[in-house]
Amino acid sequence: MTDFANSEARIRQLHALYTDAVWRKDAAAFAQCFTPDAEWRVDGSVLRGRDEIVREFERTLAGIKRVLVGYRTPYLELTGPERASGRTYVTEHYAWILGPPTTTVARYYEYYVDGGDRWRISWRLHELLYSGPGDLTGEFYEGIGLSS
Repeated sequence: MTDFANSEARIRQLHALYTDAVWRKDAAAFAQCFTPDAEWRVDGSVLRGRDEIVREFERTLAGIKRVLVGYRTPYLELTGPERASGRTYVTEHYAWILGPPTTTVARYYEYYVDGGDRWRISWRLHELLYSGPGDLTGEFYEGIGLSS
């Protein structure tokens, strides 16, 4: 297997771990998706470090019954030994404790690091592209169009 194919398969496994951890609301498994010094830019906030990211995960999920995250195939570039960058479209279906269900479509820009046992996210930017009902009759947003 080529370095690219192996890296892509392992990054897709990272996305699968993330999806599973979010669905199960498993903070320990969710934490394993990020490097200790990871940065996540989401909803106008900058979360710095795995601990802060996990605290926000727990705070956010307190108001949600379940979230189903659906990653599309990532567009990846190997950027160095044990490093990659990517751009991935993601659909999230939210079942809120209070309020109607919501679907979002977003694009993640991410940097990944191979930690030996698994790839982890070291930096990510969440770019919201749609929010509303699952039939896509809600609000669409213009992306900022970063290149990875």
